[in-house]
Amino acid sequence: MRIVSRARNLRRFAIAVPAALVALALAWFGIADVTAHRLKAAQAPSELGERATLKTQVRDLFRADDFAKLETLSASFRDGSQRTQSGIWKLTVFYGAFQDLAAEVAREDQVGWDRLAGRIGRWQQAYRASPSALIAEAAMLKARAWTLRPRRYVQEASLGGENRFTRTLRLAAEQLDNAKAIAAADPHFYALRADLAAALGEDPGAFMERINEGLDKAPGYLPLAFAGLSYFAGGDATERPEVAKRIEAFANTAALRLPGTEGAAVYARLYWQASAAIYGDDLFAKSQVDWPRMRSGMDAVLARYPDAWNRNNFAYLACLERDRPTAQRLLAGLGEPILSVWKAQKIFTGCQGWANGGTVQPR
Repeated sequence: MRIVSRARNLRRFAIAVPAALVALALAWFGIADVTAHRLKAAQAPSELGERATLKTQVRDLFRADDFAKLETLSASFRDGSQRTQSGIWKLTVFYGAFQDLAAEVAREDQVGWDRLAGRIGRWQQAYRASPSALIAEAAMLKARAWTLRPRRYVQEASLGGENRFTRTLRLAAEQLDNAKAIAAADPHFYALRADLAAALGEDPGAFMERINEGLDKAPGYLPLAFAGLSYFAGGDATERPEVAKRIEAFANTAALRLPGTEGAAVYARLYWQASAAIYGDDLFAKSQVDWPRMRSGMDAVLARYPDAWNRNNFAYLACLERDRPTAQRLLAGLGEPILSVWKAQKIFTGCQGWANGGTVQPR
């Protein structure tokens, strides 16, 4: 692929890719932290605190070279049985800690980067069959690449030759490919490799092969589904109806991997993510979301994870869709709202009044 063409792809995914991993950064995460303002702030304190505590634990263990405990921790998260209060796999948060560590190294701080690389190397030497050490390294390389991204990437790339940004992304992808026999035992391998494929502008057919292989092994791993969403959304989903069709097709593909309410929950979370990262408040106007199906999925999520972060966001979406009975039900007994979800007290108050029979529209 020519450099200029690749540059266009990278520019198109410049926001979508990081969003998929900050999981969760991640919304953001029952959603990953995708949109810089709304998602980082829009989390229940309990959920945010839980993620922050886990990330701090991981970072402290890594800095202390306590690789044995890192191995024990990641292995306990790998089957998805351990989730945050909103239902996010703790495995996602685990790898998010390494992305954060790399992102904190200044662009030209080679000494700082070498220090991280040396530590990850010692981890790999101590645990040669560890998926965790291999994936953590690739996650750090990906985060490092974004610190190296030129401000005028398209123009600079067109002069010829790959710069440090592209080379670092490609190195992360190659290292994952070379380590697949070991690393693919961990579902985050597929999510991270899919993100890198999107950033590098890989062919849609090859991309879906990666996605399908990952979904076969871990159909409920949300970062993998979010990576697919980012890939098919590109940078202009709100303006191109055919992109909305591709997003709906992918949402169905991901949801159908799981039975009944589990599949509906994945469908709901995907469109929740789409609202946060792609459509904003135009979700129901410009996407092809099936609201009854999404509503069913929201109920499935709340039945298992009745977290305030989930409930606030689902109530907001119900008001956005003008579904009065659902909004009224979700708002009942909600207590103090998470205002960063609603963006302003007046929006929450407006939705609450409308849901209870008021005539003023909630927005």
